[in-house]
Amino acid sequence: MMHFLLLTQYYRPEVGAPQTRLSAMARCLQASGHSVEVVTALPNYPKGRIFPGYRRRFYVREEIDGITVHRVWIYAAADAGVKRLVSYLSFMIT
Repeated sequence: MMHFLLLTQYYRPEVGAPQTRLSAMARCLQASGHSVEVVTALPNYPKGRIFPGYRRRFYVREEIDGITVHRVWIYAAADAGVKRLVSYLSFMIT
């Protein structure tokens, strides 16, 4: 048995190709008997606004499909340019 830690800025309940693929991969690894945890940002894609239920929080720990998901604060921004760069940097720091 191995322990996997997935570090990704985007994960369910956000909808998109990376979110879908990483979620499927995590479930397959877990079904194969491995331990899986995910570190990700508070959900905000695609609108660049933190989803209701996650707002005004710095850290959220939850389980999705039996997988522990650690969510950290992010400066949410949908715009390209400097705001998007700050968003990426804020996830990296937290």
